Amino acid sequence: MNETNKDLTNKEIRKSLYLSQGLLLSISVGLIIFFGKELPLMNWYRIDGKLCLIGICAGIAMVWIQNFAERWMPENWQDDDGINERLFQAFRLPVLIFIMIGVAIIEEVLFRGLMQHFVGYVAASLLFALIHFRYVRKPLLLATVMLFSFCLGWLYIRTGSLAAPVIAHFIINALPALIYKWNGNRGNGQRNPGRD
Repeated sequence: MNETNKDLTNKEIRKSLYLSQGLLLSISVGLIIFFGKELPLMNWYRIDGKLCLIGICAGIAMVWIQNFAERWMPENWQDDDGINERLFQAFRLPVLIFIMIGVAIIEEVLFRGLMQHFVGYVAASLLFALIHFRYVRKPLLLATVMLFSFCLGWLYIRTGSLAAPVIAHFIINALPALIYKWNGNRGNGQRNPGRD
């Protein structure tokens, strides 16, 4: 783990997440206020059983792809400097799940609902990958985020609703967190709280 990330307290990790998501939410709100009449807002949140199933299956498939890649690629390609582990440690599981729902909604509204509308599928998918700038020097992680970004954008195009990409995005984020928490609790009999 990167020395800088190891030294971050849970409070600093939480603050960083809240600030970054607050910034993305503010950008989304601003774009909706200024350009709302041009957007297919009513279609964004169309939801039904089929859309939920598509989102769940897509999310599980993407987690499986990530897991497969992690098993067969060099370990140094997978190292995110401990950021995800620190993030998982900084929150209790119920709060973490709630936050991941919010992250999925905020990021999909901005990148699929807004950016994809204004700059197109390819540019929006690349922009989404680039906000994960900490992966720029990590080929496997960057390729995975880019693949997932294009898949989420394609889900939006195919379904015409943000429901499937939001659900898939949530699963991509939440399933590894659940596995991490489960393994942490089973491995040592207690949750690793990190530093507050």
